[in-house]
Amino acid sequence: MSSKLPPKEVQELAYKWRKGTITPEEKAKLEDWYNQEPTDEILWSRHDDEETLKNSLLEKINIEVDGEETKVVPFPTSTIRYVKYAAAAMIVTAVTLWYTVDFNSQTQVDHTIAQTNIDRLPGRDAATLTLGDGSVVQLEEVGDGTISTQGNVVVSKKGGQVSYLTPADDNGGEVHINTISTARGNQYKLELSDGTMVWMNSASSMRFPAHFADDLREVELTGEAYFEVAKDAKRPFVVKSGDAVVEVLGTHFNINAYEDEGYIRTTLLEGAVKVRNKDSFVIIKPGEQAVQKQQQRDIQKSQVDVEQVMAWQQGFFEFNNSSLQEIMRQISRWYDVDVRFEGASKGKKYGGRISRHTNLKDILNLLRASGADFAMEDGVLVVRS
Repeated sequence: MSSKLPPKEVQELAYKWRKGTITPEEKAKLEDWYNQEPTDEILWSRHDDEETLKNSLLEKINIEVDGEETKVVPFPTSTIRYVKYAAAAMIVTAVTLWYTVDFNSQTQVDHTIAQTNIDRLPGRDAATLTLGDGSVVQLEEVGDGTISTQGNVVVSKKGGQVSYLTPADDNGGEVHINTISTARGNQYKLELSDGTMVWMNSASSMRFPAHFADDLREVELTGEAYFEVAKDAKRPFVVKSGDAVVEVLGTHFNINAYEDEGYIRTTLLEGAVKVRNKDSFVIIKPGEQAVQKQQQRDIQKSQVDVEQVMAWQQGFFEFNNSSLQEIMRQISRWYDVDVRFEGASKGKKYGGRISRHTNLKDILNLLRASGADFAMEDGVLVVRS
């Protein structure tokens, strides 16, 4: 019998299997895990047919949390153990969620709440590209191939990615400022003219030149994006986001600068990054995050869980002692739905890892089991807790 896999690894393997990117070795490991003792079987949410079951698998994994002031309460779902099919035919979408309850809140959990019928499909690869001449391209509506030529730069699309390609002997020329924007419920991948890769999260926008200058590479960001910056010692790469400025030469980092989050968070995965504003600066190392409250000058840094920060780019939501308000902000952006709260959240904190390919109703059903309630009123998702 193999050693027990960590829940995150199980979920990542299941996600790779679903996307068709799993290797034979990874598939063998997943099947080996699946065929362990019954206590490791997946619990399946009851559905009307097998196809629905495959597309909305809910995996419950017990998580122990140390601490005297919180208690982990597993979600009460009406689940049954289904007869094992072939592992590869059943492990589809990994979904894990737990929540903690503040003992002082006197929270009562209703285990009989019916499942919600409110639903939205998950987000997709789509974006709006505004070219230097002001023309607008809906990237999901155009086929693969050349989109535009700006000076010596060829803008092309292949699959879910747009690329800016320059000839080796390019000498610059006129500056063409472009903007790529993702609406709520959209995400997109972009290759800049220097080879830097950018993953845009939903409700985000980036302004950038079609071709960078000889001495500086500079972009402006709102929302969230992950950057893998091409190394170029002669040309620093600069990201401006609100009052924060991030300076690198070649590195991997994530910036979260949504206005409704209240903070600008820069997380480093590889290399070194300098984060500054008019009054202060910090240099962060891999595994660290620089945090600046919007409209303020002080910048703090700390160690963070990089896997949690980067979960969105890997196709997951990941929460760790998160409030219902924090969760619903992400849900609002990814499922393109306005959210309104009625009532307090009663001190609950949630944690877990959920595939971003999950339909909205499956996530809401997990949250309902914790005592939250939902209703759709005039197109607005109302949260009562």
